[in-house]
Amino acid sequence: MSLKSLFYQYALWVFPLVFVLATGLLIFFILGVMRLVKDTTIVGVPLLEEQDVEFKDAGRAVLSIEGPHLTARFARLEYGLISPRGAEIPGRTVIFRARTSGLSRVRLTLKTYEIPQPGRYRLHVKGLGSDWAADADHRLVFSRPHAAPVIAYVVGIVLAALLAIGSVVGFLLRALLGATHG
Repeated sequence: MSLKSLFYQYALWVFPLVFVLATGLLIFFILGVMRLVKDTTIVGVPLLEEQDVEFKDAGRAVLSIEGPHLTARFARLEYGLISPRGAEIPGRTVIFRARTSGLSRVRLTLKTYEIPQPGRYRLHVKGLGSDWAADADHRLVFSRPHAAPVIAYVVGIVLAALLAIGSVVGFLLRALLGATHG
């Protein structure tokens, strides 16, 4: 018996098992990326003109905006970070901005800062206007860089989804071909 005929004979059993495995992998990768984004968050603060932000560790921090989908509240705002000693921390604009989206909220990376030492830093936002009142929907979030692991999770999600879809298509083709060949 050839490998092709052996596979054809057991395909109705193999494809459902592959589908279950692929679905499990898909859930694993989706939960993993959600956990990664949550675990790398340093601090989230409301969108205010000026406030203190506490950094417990030195190192790179990524500034992101977070708000409802299609919000224009962050347009034309400028951000600055002042160290505990009063020196401005230079921020680098993120060229390839990462976007994290949920059902009701979206987060977009803006700048990266190199935090030289732990401490309380002063965050300035220019351009809010005098009529702005803070709300729970618009926030600024500092997090640790996590682009590389997110990319790995996204590749895993895509491959697991392709495997799940392929197993459904394979099962249906085998079932239909089996029914016509009697």
